[in-house]
Amino acid sequence: GGGAALDQRIEAALQQGEAQWALQLSGYALRADPGDARARSARATALRTLGGAETNPPARDWYFVAARELEGSVKLPQRAVAPTPQMLAAMPLPVFFDGMAVNLHAEDCLDRVVSVAFVFSDSGERYTYIVRRGVSELVPGTAADADVQVSVGTQAFKELLAGLRNPALSIATDFRVDKGGRLQFAEFMRLFQPPG
Repeated sequence: GGGAALDQRIEAALQQGEAQWALQLSGYALRADPGDARARSARATALRTLGGAETNPPARDWYFVAARELEGSVKLPQRAVAPTPQMLAAMPLPVFFDGMAVNLHAEDCLDRVVSVAFVFSDSGERYTYIVRRGVSELVPGTAADADVQVSVGTQAFKELLAGLRNPALSIATDFRVDKGGRLQFAEFMRLFQPPG
């Protein structure tokens, strides 16, 4: 029935006291049309209703902050601390792979199995990162059956993941593709881009 029909169902759910259903429906409406003011307003109302009924303090706070963020009365920082190259150099490589796992768009790869072997030319470290049906796994060493194998300097890799380097430019200039294709590697890395 389109966006207007969905908005009517959201408002009906709120009127019937079904805040959780209104929250779920408003999520669909905002994914389809992020500028839908009626869905945004109804979502904020649903969040406040659920927050008011919540007894767990952190959950209650989350509902109210989410409602305020949706209404634009509070803007949460994108990063608590801006990373510096020196800060990144001091962090071990597995921390960056852990960060990739957090940012994996699992729903985009539920039917895919892909593996990339990373060879770090300056440190000698080697890892294979496997994405298997929405789940990721880091394995020490380079798997012979990896779909793609790349060589890169440790700092360039860290700065790419921290957002200090332009992804397209970095993949084109900092990474040497030893097996597979550069486009295949870029598609793999796109699975880990944070939303927004």
